[in-house]
Amino acid sequence: MNWAPKHIPEIALAVWQHLVLSVSSVLIGLVIALVLGIICARRPRLYAFALTVTNVIFVIPSLALFALLIPFVGLGMEPARERRGYR
Repeated sequence: MNWAPKHIPEIALAVWQHLVLSVSSVLIGLVIALVLGIICARRPRLYAFALTVTNVIFVIPSLALFALLIPFVGLGMEPARERRGYR
């Protein structure tokens, strides 16, 4: 437990980055969902199409998409690190 007290600025920065990424992605999803919901409520014929497209997107497993990224970013710790960050 000696590491955490010595690295409070780095921990705070990582928490802040996590919050910014999480909140921004949730807000973007909320805006997209609201717009799509309003459009589908006004044009019921688009509802089936929108439902099909969103279901297809939802069904694709995230882990399979990560496997597609391997040729571009590689394996190991390097892809997980921030480009300008810790080495």
